[in-house]
Amino acid sequence: MTSPSEPRTPRLYQALAITGLGIATIYGLQLVLSALGVLEIVASSLADVAVVASLLWVARRRHLDLGLRLPPARFLVAGLLVGLSAWYVALELVLWLQPPGDEKLLQRIVDQGSLVPTLFGLAVLPALAEELVFRGALARGLATAWPAWRAVVGSGVAFAVYHLVPSQVIGVLPLGLALGLLAVRSNSVLPGMIAHLTNNAIALLLSRDELPGLSRVLGASPAMTLAGAVVLLGGGIALAARGAA
Repeated sequence: MTSPSEPRTPRLYQALAITGLGIATIYGLQLVLSALGVLEIVASSLADVAVVASLLWVARRRHLDLGLRLPPARFLVAGLLVGLSAWYVALELVLWLQPPGDEKLLQRIVDQGSLVPTLFGLAVLPALAEELVFRGALARGLATAWPAWRAVVGSGVAFAVYHLVPSQVIGVLPLGLALGLLAVRSNSVLPGMIAHLTNNAIALLLSRDELPGLSRVLGASPAMTLAGAVVLLGGGIALAARGAA
């Protein structure tokens, strides 16, 4: 039995409250800072930092366990496999479905500024903030009241809808489901952070044309690239689904 001083996984109502406050903080701060003339990427970064700091403070005060622990190595490998592959599966899914939505704002944010700050603002910080919100709190909190598969699907759909733009909603859904599975099975947010960071970093580097050699290789045989991405993604999911930590 958990002692009063031992951190405990957020229960369902706590998970929903933390998720709602996290989303409100991220979007609210971005809107306020952007209205004050702050660059979009700076506003996004500051919002993510605020969420991470707030969640860590709440977790300490309320003795909540947000999954900040080192899981067995296979889950870390699974996270890396997911991060290396999910972005390409998502890209092909979006190209196939052709959902509506204007991504000019996102592309402008990706292109503005030098590479290192952009990577930090769009790959590192979202991997920390969003994993704590959607996996550390939501997925693991849902799993205290729901079967594991429902917690994975529920948190994955919430993560997808959070992105608002239809093309992004569809594109991040496979990643969100895989991240939820990683968190619920490993009881840790670290595999998801690895996957999330790797996914965002590769997509950002390719979008900025920072890896022209890789772009040419991927474009030379899209069918084989997709097959390889599916195999890697399936391998990561299989490793995560093999059993709980």
